[in-house]
Amino acid sequence: MSECHRPWWPGSAPEGHWPLDLTDDVTIDNFVAAFRKLKYEICAGAHHEWRYEKIVIYADRHGVPTHAARMSLRGVWMSKLGQNVDISHESTELLDGPLYGTVVQVMKRHWTVRRLIAAVIVRFKTSIWVTRLINLIR
Repeated sequence: MSECHRPWWPGSAPEGHWPLDLTDDVTIDNFVAAFRKLKYEICAGAHHEWRYEKIVIYADRHGVPTHAARMSLRGVWMSKLGQNVDISHESTELLDGPLYGTVVQVMKRHWTVRRLIAAVIVRFKTSIWVTRLINLIR
């Protein structure tokens, strides 16, 4: 959700966040409503579209949401699998299985200048070349 400092999950306060005007129900509709508050709209296809930032919602075989991933500016999927556990994956299917379920909803929103700049800064900060440069300076 472009917010990495706290988890978004129904009923996760005070450590996490969930919009106050939404219920604490862990349902696909509730997650869609939360993403709509961030200007995401339902779309078809998890493919890269350069004008859009995309997210996918995973659910288990009972239809209960388990996870969400977002697509980076480069078209790579990013997932937070716990505190300080961030991974990137080339396709949404790589997380399919009993732990995260399968993708049940794809949503997108237009990139804004502010989000584009933030994405570039994050990419720069996590660049292997920047890490190497910092290690050389130390």
